[in-house]
Amino acid sequence: MKPIATTLASALALCLSGLLPLHAADLVPLNLFTVPEGLEVKLWAAAPLLHNPTSIDTDKDGRLWVTEGVDYGPDITAYARMQPSEVVLRAMIEPSADIAHGFEGSATVTKDGKHIHGMTLSSGDPLIIRSQGGMTQMVPAAQIQSTKPLGRSLMLSAEQLGLGAQEIADVLAYLKSL
Repeated sequence: MKPIATTLASALALCLSGLLPLHAADLVPLNLFTVPEGLEVKLWAAAPLLHNPTSIDTDKDGRLWVTEGVDYGPDITAYARMQPSEVVLRAMIEPSADIAHGFEGSATVTKDGKHIHGMTLSSGDPLIIRSQGGMTQMVPAAQIQSTKPLGRSLMLSAEQLGLGAQEIADVLAYLKSL
């Protein structure tokens, strides 16, 4: 991977994890990108228009979709201030090892076969689940086939975010500097 692509990937991973605001023009000057003829690089969204992106993907038609997470997980900056570095590193590398109380995930299957992963906000009728991107869903009890603990963290690991050892160290240093 070229150095500029590595820089962009690291910056994007930080933005996706909510650690840095997305100011792409400040991170990598757009004129440094080389793209095939017929393609262009342009800034399509920046803070405050885009805040706390949690997932970016394209559909079969090439459209870019971005979801945002609003109050989805614990405040990682406060967590990093209160915990030793080893604990914060483990949380980034292996988030399922110790899930913060109140942020356990659940897996719900509806009678029509839909699978919903997220945090259960209310187990009453209706079941209220907040999923990645901040989407809150209410599912009537009569439509639920099963609900069980997810058994893993809803937080993406450093590996899933594409972070290497240096980027993980950089994130830790950033969190400890706040």
